[in-house]
Amino acid sequence: MGAGLPALIEEEMARDPAGSLNRTQEAKTLLFPGEMGERFKVLGLGRGLSEPPAGFTLFDHSGRLGPA
Repeated sequence: MGAGLPALIEEEMARDPAGSLNRTQEAKTLLFPGEMGERFKVLGLGRGLSEPPAGFTLFDHSGRLGPA
């Protein structure tokens, strides 16, 4: 979500309304927690960054990592 997928879906809907329903369903499969949204993870590593990288600004799940 934070990497801009909603905007891409909106662009697809404007360009091809008939085919966008399929793309919307595919996006739901990727994003929804009951589907792949909680099964696949991404780890971003960086050093000395003043801002989080694109795609890592929506949610901060670092608290789920456990005690430091």
